[in-house]
Amino acid sequence: MGATSPGPLLRIASILGKAFLSLGFFLAILEIGIRLVAPVPRMAYLPVMWDPDVGVKHIPDSRGFITCSEYDMDLVINSRGLRDREHPLEKPPGTRRILCLGDSFTCGHGVAREETFAEVLERSLASAGDPAETWEVLNAGVGGTGTAHQLAYYRTEGHRYSPDVVVLCISPNDFWDNVTSGLYVLEGESLAKRTARRTSAADIQRISRRIPGLQSFLARSHLLNTVRHKFAMLHQQTLSARSVKGQDRAELERRTRELMRRLVRSLRTACEADGAALVAMIVPPLLDKGKGVDRMADVVEFLEREGFPTVDLRPSFASAAERGKITNYRGDGHWTPLGHELAARHLRETLVQVVEIQARGSASGLPSDRG
Repeated sequence: MGATSPGPLLRIASILGKAFLSLGFFLAILEIGIRLVAPVPRMAYLPVMWDPDVGVKHIPDSRGFITCSEYDMDLVINSRGLRDREHPLEKPPGTRRILCLGDSFTCGHGVAREETFAEVLERSLASAGDPAETWEVLNAGVGGTGTAHQLAYYRTEGHRYSPDVVVLCISPNDFWDNVTSGLYVLEGESLAKRTARRTSAADIQRISRRIPGLQSFLARSHLLNTVRHKFAMLHQQTLSARSVKGQDRAELERRTRELMRRLVRSLRTACEADGAALVAMIVPPLLDKGKGVDRMADVVEFLEREGFPTVDLRPSFASAAERGKITNYRGDGHWTPLGHELAARHLRETLVQVVEIQARGSASGLPSDRG
């Protein structure tokens, strides 16, 4: 008898096997080609996910990285989505807490965790404080977020840590992040909460995270980083297009500024209702971002007019630049360790005043820099 032909399942398996081998070979050629012709200067995996309530948040118990010519950063996220050590929700007795809200500057893109201003501030308080009192500085910064995200996060999660002080870092890009997130919109005199905007690019990124081995491959693949960067750009372009569609540019700018003011006021109201003080810290714009300078000056004027305790880092960073000190990386503009040191130093000076007001009539309080 002659040899029997393979069954249908075997033929299908053979076809699929050849297809996968061909695909693998093709991808390998693309990987080699990109590395030779257009290597990716900045390799990164940021462990973030879309969330309907807060827009963007860290994936709990995850790990990411950023690698470029200026730094190599390991991004480790704890079980509650913070770039921090583990903290119980319930504040331990004899402990005072500072909760830091912000974007990638707060999270500390570009530096090790122990170099972030939150960690530097905590060590500073521990070294000069009362041994009987413990200070915890929690880092809830998430890259790619704005003030709208931070307000939503505080209302849903941040308040559960019972902070004594909340530090809100305001960056020049927060204005646009507030608009594109869709988390809050102006409705007359009211600030209305919405579900965060979602795009197909975000869905594709979410699905890709479920592919076994993809993230470890991403750490070495120029091809996958190139594709991921393209999807990130598509995501931002889609959100931007939705935000400006049918709107007058001048009116959009006015509403963008007003949205920022309403968000900051609402965060202060939420903090005060929980017995926490709100301190605003201004992230200096890069020198080539002239529009950002005008916006940040507008924010500082608003904060001072409304009586917010404010840490304006612009003069200090400008002075450091005049003396040849490097506070920002040239590539992506994030703070160097020196930038975080300056931020922690000036933040501490303001906190002295804020906590003294909170603790007036009490023997406890933040240790002063004097003496």
